[in-house]
Amino acid sequence: LLFHANATAAEQTVHLLEAGDAADLTMVVSDAADPLEEFAASELAAYLKKTTGIKPQLVRAQNAAKQTLMRNSNLIVLGQVEENSLLTHLAREGFFKPHEEQQGYCLRADANPLDPDGKSWGAVLCGADPLGVLYAVRDFMHFHLYQTESGPLLEPVALSYAPTIKVRYISESGCNLFSAENDHPDFMRKPSLTGYSRKVVFDKHYFIDWLSHWKVTHINLVWFNSLPYDRSV
Repeated sequence: LLFHANATAAEQTVHLLEAGDAADLTMVVSDAADPLEEFAASELAAYLKKTTGIKPQLVRAQNAAKQTLMRNSNLIVLGQVEENSLLTHLAREGFFKPHEEQQGYCLRADANPLDPDGKSWGAVLCGADPLGVLYAVRDFMHFHLYQTESGPLLEPVALSYAPTIKVRYISESGCNLFSAENDHPDFMRKPSLTGYSRKVVFDKHYFIDWLSHWKVTHINLVWFNSLPYDRSV
């Protein structure tokens, strides 16, 4: 793989991605990714399709050198540096510096360093561990690639981050999470007081996904030996 030193997009203060600029989009993932990394990649791929209208081409790192498309397409490289040879290459060439702290990540979006013409953009989402990979994806989706009135927008970014507090949890009633009936399918938009047999959390899968979006690592379930809790399971 060749590295081409281009003037950084950050110096040019340009938008890397605007409407119509994502016709080719390649995502390079680790060869043997952790299940959490696979989930992060699927979340990002779905978000890219929703935001840009383009379904990214997924390529394993071991096959990346064979993909000439990467040299003239927009590129996202995702995973841990020791498990993704392209991340190793880009780190060695100075495109980014891996974060080593637990749950940490490095995020860099700029001109594609593999594109000799400098016409495409490239992004690295590199985690120190599987949670770091997921958090890189979450923050990339929340803060750096988003919709505007004129279309999707990606601005140059170079940051390194790790949560200071490593265990972040929410306490919830097990009766609320696991009750049998559901009269309110519109999750978290119709707050109400509930009886013994109705759920406060109306969509458990959505709720867990929502917690992961905001980096919650644990749920503390409050459980009592009483009739409402017995009825909820």
